[in-house]
Amino acid sequence: MNNSVQFSTNVCSLQDRLEKYVTTLKGANIKIDNEQICQLYNNLDLDSQDMTNKILMRAVLQRYVLETILKFADNYLEIKEKEDPDSPYNQEKYIISYTNKLIDLLNKFYNSHFRQDNNMIKAIPTKIHQQVYSMLGASGFSEIYENNDNKYPHPFITYAKQELNQKVTRCHHISDITKRNCIENIAEDLIKDAVRIFKFRLLVQEPKCEVRWFENDSKIDTQLMKGEWDDENLDDYVVNICYFPLIWMELNDSGKVKVCARAKVFSRLIEEHSLPQEKKTRKDNNSENLKLHPVILYDNLQDADENLDLIEGNVGKCIIIKGK
Repeated sequence: MNNSVQFSTNVCSLQDRLEKYVTTLKGANIKIDNEQICQLYNNLDLDSQDMTNKILMRAVLQRYVLETILKFADNYLEIKEKEDPDSPYNQEKYIISYTNKLIDLLNKFYNSHFRQDNNMIKAIPTKIHQQVYSMLGASGFSEIYENNDNKYPHPFITYAKQELNQKVTRCHHISDITKRNCIENIAEDLIKDAVRIFKFRLLVQEPKCEVRWFENDSKIDTQLMKGEWDDENLDDYVVNICYFPLIWMELNDSGKVKVCARAKVFSRLIEEHSLPQEKKTRKDNNSENLKLHPVILYDNLQDADENLDLIEGNVGKCIIIKGK
């Protein structure tokens, strides 16, 4: 994976910004709107009786914030009638649209004009795709320069920041104006980070990365998730909520999978006496659902790149290499 260490660093930075933006939800200056929070719990099929747990509440808000940002991005990236492709507001979406059309034409050209493999020509669409998404992943939604060299925020970022801050304020209000402004100003970089990673950077990787949100009551899988639980009694825990998704890719050889970022989950103990039979016999063998055998797991992706050649000769159904 090209730039895998930087990608891992970007994901960690996004996770840190999410935590700071949501805040600890503690202190006299923060007022929680229980009705709004209860609605979020219900949307995620969580027990609203757990609303006294501020750590769980933070996890719920982090997922809400991330999903809200990605919905804003999906809506923006849709091509709409009577839009000006040359407007700085619309450039990102039209770059994607025109790139996809060019790649489609190049693939058709290759299929029409070549009867023998020509790897150099065949690789051109992939290289164009990677270059374009790499550019968007680095500079998409950055500030826009006017003719006089003055610059202003991208209109999408301005809109998304305002909307996101309003939505989060409905969930918790910070009475201290200085602290509230400080938190709300995080939104701009948070939105850029989330959109660049999930809408652009993931598509640079080859093979392409996949994203998965684990469902509630999924079995804990330490290969694919990180959180807090008792390792010696792992079977006693299930996912209460997944608040950052798993990012992974299936390698080209033998169905091996590389985990780029483990999912962040908030776990809970299983209450065997209160669970129906179908939940006692949990269906979630996460590795099987994701076809994750064998698995290659690294916390340090640089180590992964350096050691991939060393494990080619390993034999077995599952190869697991854990970082420190």
